[in-house]
Amino acid sequence: MPKPLIAWLLANLVGLTLFLAIASQFWIEPELAGIPGASAGDAILWGLFAAPILGAFALANLGWLVWVLGRRWWLGLMPAIVILGCWAAAWLFDNAHHGI
Repeated sequence: MPKPLIAWLLANLVGLTLFLAIASQFWIEPELAGIPGASAGDAILWGLFAAPILGAFALANLGWLVWVLGRRWWLGLMPAIVILGCWAAAWLFDNAHHGI
C-alpha cells in the first residue's frame, strides 16, 4: 500500500476519533431527550467545535476523491469511498445521540 494512502487513512482515523470525542460532549442524556429545550445550547456548541472537524474532513476527502479520479489511481478509489462512508456513519451515529 502506498505511503500517501496509509497517511491519509491514519489522518482520517484520528479525525474520526477526534470528531466523535468532541461531539459526544454535546450528546443529550436519554432521560432528557423528550424535554423541549433541554439541549438548546448544545447545538450551538456542537456547531462551534464538532462541525468544523466534520466539514474540514468532508471537503478534504472529496478533494482526495477528485485527486484519485484525476490521476486514474484506481487503487485509491475504494479507500476513498470507504472513508467517506465512515464519515457518513460517524455523522449518523452522532446525530442519533442528540435530542432534536
